[in-house]
Amino acid sequence: FESPPVKPLALSDDGSFLFAVNTPNNRLEILDTTGPRLTKIKDVPVGLDPVAVAVQPGTNSNIVWVANMVSDNVSIVDASAGKVIASVEVGDGPVNIHFSTDGAFAFVVVQGSPAVPDPLATPTDNVQEGALVALNAVAPGSSFPAVPVVRMP
Repeated sequence: FESPPVKPLALSDDGSFLFAVNTPNNRLEILDTTGPRLTKIKDVPVGLDPVAVAVQPGTNSNIVWVANMVSDNVSIVDASAGKVIASVEVGDGPVNIHFSTDGAFAFVVVQGSPAVPDPLATPTDNVQEGALVALNAVAPGSSFPAVPVVRMP
């Protein structure tokens, strides 16, 4: 498949780690930037065709989200442990992730139909392609998984 990366790189808050999606190998690469050259620390298997990565604010750069275009989900990665701690179905073809300033909400752009029902839609509404899905990104002290809260066509 190999979809084109949309936002393939993100830095930790302090700049000491670089998070990079490795689309052909379906992995998130975690690299140390503090030495004279980049050093791979971990690689974490995620979903099919990861195309975007974002660091969740308020987590000391420990929680990283990856949009997996072909898997139609978002992998939530604990960067310290080097493992996926949750996967959230968001709809057809997620391509980008952005967070609210406090990290409480994640906004995921999907190219196709969202997996999240529109609370304002009537049964006769047509399903639109392309949407912004807002997810409760879990406020500090809460537990995973994140829960879709709204879809905006």
